[in-house]
Amino acid sequence: MTAAHVGEKVCHPVIKVKVNGVKCRAMLDTGATGSYLSAFLVYLLKVKPSRILTRGIKTIMGLVSKRVKTYDVEISDTQEKCVLLVSATKIDQRELLTLENPNYPELLTKYPHLHGVEMEETDLKKILPIDVILGANEYTKIKMAGYQRAGAMREPIAEQTRFGWTIMSSGAEVDLQNMFLTYTSVGDYEELCRMDVLGLEDTPIGDQQVVHQELLEQLKRSPDGWHETALPWKGGHPPLPNNKIGSLKRLATLVQRLKRSGKLEDYDAIMQQQLEGGVIEEAEMPAQGKEFYIPHKAVIRENSETTKMRIAYDASARAYDTASSLNECVESGPPL
Repeated sequence: MTAAHVGEKVCHPVIKVKVNGVKCRAMLDTGATGSYLSAFLVYLLKVKPSRILTRGIKTIMGLVSKRVKTYDVEISDTQEKCVLLVSATKIDQRELLTLENPNYPELLTKYPHLHGVEMEETDLKKILPIDVILGANEYTKIKMAGYQRAGAMREPIAEQTRFGWTIMSSGAEVDLQNMFLTYTSVGDYEELCRMDVLGLEDTPIGDQQVVHQELLEQLKRSPDGWHETALPWKGGHPPLPNNKIGSLKRLATLVQRLKRSGKLEDYDAIMQQQLEGGVIEEAEMPAQGKEFYIPHKAVIRENSETTKMRIAYDASARAYDTASSLNECVESGPPL
């Protein structure tokens, strides 16, 4: 339902809304299959993403990772009479787009068929920022049957929704430079990144600062005081076999070696300390979700004054020669 581009000046269907209680402007776009939030609005809301998708983007400089964050928010009219629970994607721009002020008082006075239409927009600034785009799914929920005001061809059309009145008209865009190009599916995301629509830079090291930020955002503190976060899986990472057979074989070899050296009890004592301290824990069986067995080994330094033995976990292990390792499937993150 974005306006056409014929005539003097285009007028887009924009309404004032509240997102989790924060007032902002939203544009209705029935050509978009999803809804979107600006980065600045997400900052004001102080909310955490409900879902994160990682996309691996191949460029001439290598593989770039980009995370798509989705937020569950409540969007309503300014009086909060109609409230929708919306799953919207964050776009890493301060505003999604900027539009020239349509000067609603002038339109309402100029066209008789618009008399009686009440627009909440009272701002006199020449340029208005848009922080929300509501797609087809949300538009169908706020649409009201029979509430339209139409005049002659190419004159503005007013439509009353459950969020308030909107006005749109055909016309020509004055400046498309600041327009936001919405993507209609995650499948379009790679093309947008290649076009730099979302500000993604082609760098050989990828976007490890984004990975670090995501780790911090997902960080949780357990009741026992431990900090927990999800593994930063690479977008489009290769298949990861569970490596159970190989890990059990290495465990049997390790036990035999420790028995011969008389270090088995010391090794077991370290394991028990880690269990009691919460460093490791028994896994629930059967495994849920992604499953990978990490082999471990003893690192012994007899000349060390403090720790003569420690346990090293080998995330570079492979189920077979051509298989991927766990290290190859997760982001390394930036240097700390």
